[in-house]
Amino acid sequence: MSVSTNILSENSENNKPMKYLVAISYTQQSSKLLEMAKELATVNAAEIQAVYVENNKILSKQQQLQLDKNISKAKELGIIVRIVTNYDLSKGISSFAIQENVSHIIVGKPKDRSLLSRLRGSNFIYNLIAQSENISVIVLGDKQYRDKNFKNKLLSPSFSSALNEYIVSALVIAITAIACFMLKDLAGYRVLSFVLLFAVSIL
Repeated sequence: MSVSTNILSENSENNKPMKYLVAISYTQQSSKLLEMAKELATVNAAEIQAVYVENNKILSKQQQLQLDKNISKAKELGIIVRIVTNYDLSKGISSFAIQENVSHIIVGKPKDRSLLSRLRGSNFIYNLIAQSENISVIVLGDKQYRDKNFKNKLLSPSFSSALNEYIVSALVIAITAIACFMLKDLAGYRVLSFVLLFAVSIL
């Protein structure tokens, strides 16, 4: 993976040292983002540090383990990691960047391809740009990682509910359908269709 080096700023023109801030999280994408940010900083002779923003989200064991790996990865690359607390992710990053007088904020491109995820990612980046005053925002993405992650989702979709919840839902629909079938001569298909739709909506 190569990183574009055609990133210039007013800081370099004024002979001021560039200071990069890379925002990391508890995802595997952050590990690759650290490598790309370090390469970019090395090429442009810039100082670099990383920031992780804590909020009210409780991390799972797997997420906490990945976060620890990302912090260890940063230390291996010689990147100092700072942890700040803010319920607003973009505000936490931008506030810290302004405090540290950085010239560029580096974030990862949202990896999910769903419309809702893209909208959320766009809002995050827009808010980050708006709150960062005159600081440049660089969005880096790893195409290989996104394609692999997308294929894995297609091959093994994730289910958020437990097996017993699917069984209960299926039984409720089956019982409702049987009841509607028995009452079809009394109520009519339109009324019964709304009853079935109501049961599905509740589930």
